[in-house]
Amino acid sequence: MKFSVKACSGRTGWDVEPEEPLDVDVKELAGFFEEVPIDTPHVIIVDLDEGEVSVYPDGSMFVKRAETREEAEASVDQVASRMEQLLGGPD
Repeated sequence: MKFSVKACSGRTGWDVEPEEPLDVDVKELAGFFEEVPIDTPHVIIVDLDEGEVSVYPDGSMFVKRAETREEAEASVDQVASRMEQLLGGPD
């Protein structure tokens, strides 16, 4: 599962898009994480050490609190790993 990570235009976070659109049950995905302050059918927000990640059903994400691309990618990797488990992919 591959994602592109780009700084958003306002430099307030990182826009993340899957290489191919996904169909993610974000409510079910939320069960893989300890800290999920927002949990709706349309978006979940996952609080990770490297950043705060908003995850949408199409697999797109928005990462806040990550100061560098590497920190943003580390957050994306954590979420992507759980998405793969949920969707039956490798991991």
